[in-house]
Amino acid sequence: MNINSLMPLLVVIICNVCYHLTSKNMSNTSNPFIGLIATCGVACFISIITFLITSKSNLTMEISSINISNILLGLLVVGIEGGYIIMYRLGWEISKGALISNI
Repeated sequence: MNINSLMPLLVVIICNVCYHLTSKNMSNTSNPFIGLIATCGVACFISIITFLITSKSNLTMEISSINISNILLGLLVVGIEGGYIIMYRLGWEISKGALISNI
């Protein structure tokens, strides 16, 4: 196995650790879904920039390849993100919450 195939795994591991630490430290006073709106906005912006940098075809061609899985993934992401935020607000520890939810 070469380093190129390990890089995505390393990115996932680093981002996953940072993700849980950040989710745990979100404000407890605001509605969790206003924070999720900001989170998704940043993710959307970064995704657009990354698409523009990496795409070899035009936007219309890429949009035409979107299917129901992309829509469902968006719904599932809101459930996962919102669930973690609420879980951590209720006092779950990162080590237990992340482990149990990923079984």
